Amino acid sequence: MTQEIKTIDDLFDLIDNELIILSEAKQKGKYKWFDFVAALRVLDDRIQNAEYNKYRSRKVSNLIKVLNDLYYTPVQTCCKRILSYDKERKIATSEWHISGKDARVELVENEVPFQKQAHYESLRLPEENFTKLCDTFKFSYLLRGCEIDYSNLESTYFSGTEIPEHFWEEWDFYLFSEQQKEFRRVFNANVDLDENTITFEKYIMQLKAERNVLRVSTGADRESVSNNSYFSVNRSYPEIQRILSALQQQGFVSTDTTVETFYYRMTGKGVSTPDKIEWIKKGKRRKREISKSSLVYFLQKFANYNVDQTSDCKNRIKEVFGISLPSSTITRSSNCEYGAEIDNILSVQ
Repeated sequence: MTQEIKTIDDLFDLIDNELIILSEAKQKGKYKWFDFVAALRVLDDRIQNAEYNKYRSRKVSNLIKVLNDLYYTPVQTCCKRILSYDKERKIATSEWHISGKDARVELVENEVPFQKQAHYESLRLPEENFTKLCDTFKFSYLLRGCEIDYSNLESTYFSGTEIPEHFWEEWDFYLFSEQQKEFRRVFNANVDLDENTITFEKYIMQLKAERNVLRVSTGADRESVSNNSYFSVNRSYPEIQRILSALQQQGFVSTDTTVETFYYRMTGKGVSTPDKIEWIKKGKRRKREISKSSLVYFLQKFANYNVDQTSDCKNRIKEVFGISLPSSTITRSSNCEYGAEIDNILSVQ
């Protein structure tokens, strides 16, 4: 881990980058070893010294579940039964069944060592039942057939000494025996896993989708999009995620509004979309009507938008939120009934 880590978000980016590299290792045929445990320990140290943050807590929860899925989810099971034994040649023929990914059946012939010959001669063949030999876990499967650069492993664990011949086969036991097969135990900080399940594959798919949203659109793309279709908030993608999550948790924005939509509509960056932000918060006094004054207040504080009674204001809000805004609402924004709640959301870093 030679890369300089300045912030917690930098560390999240580093781990995410390495997970993407791992997901593509089988396709590329090579992989440079990365110490995920060491990265999580650095993350634990940073989080212990930082204020509580819902976005970071959820991110850590997802990383723990993804790494547990990688290391402890079997994707293949290998079983065998002995079909015959040639006493003259001392050769056993076995039927191997591999279930799961790349499922197949193979016939394998192998020479039986002297110590086991008497045992093979005593068997009643062919065997009726299969013997389970081993499981292959996701992490090992992703690296099967890859040329692996262990230089980081050698410097971290063996201080320049030779790596044991069968180290990789014993990787899980060697690295995680102290963790009792649970990545949460890497953390001294209090980490609560949320109820949502997320697999390595799903996490990578979401991560790549986010990275695509972060791409800068071309000038041609921008020229075809009306300036009224977005605001120009200067915030990063992770910050936008945190704000949207907080707005959704407190019922200001519908959970159907995706982060891609919110990011584009607030910043003008990412991939343009016809979808609108669904502002759904009902008023405290007028409980059947959407609180439009809270929307205006949010835009003043978050987008630093000079909300006034011009047609630009009404048109932009109509385009982004799908809400028709009367002039009277704009003038009442300073008396927003949800001002304290919105201030609290925007103050969380």
